[in-house]
Amino acid sequence: MPRTKHIAAKKQKRKPSAAAEASPSPASPKTGSAVVGRTRKTGQATPSQGTSKKPHCFRPGTRSLQEIRKYQKTVTLLIPAASFIREVRTISYQLAPDINRWQAEALVAIQEQRII
Repeated sequence: MPRTKHIAAKKQKRKPSAAAEASPSPASPKTGSAVVGRTRKTGQATPSQGTSKKPHCFRPGTRSLQEIRKYQKTVTLLIPAASFIREVRTISYQLAPDINRWQAEALVAIQEQRII
């Protein structure tokens, strides 16, 4: 049997208690109701209220995976060439002081190397 997605059940909002509706609210003396910005018959928000939507939030790690895929597709260099070449030469000097000459193509190849 194939797997199917289940739709999450929506939670129903609680109505305010009868005691809260009976007493007039000091914040809205004109309406005499504790519920402000809602219609009396349906209890739903009025269109003029302007309900704002919650901003989308990705799960942890999703955004970083998107960035990895994005930068793997690009061909631009993330590190400037001059500073990368300088760092390669300092590291190679520390490991092998007798090697001090690099071909330009070799340095570019190291910088553009894609590890998959």
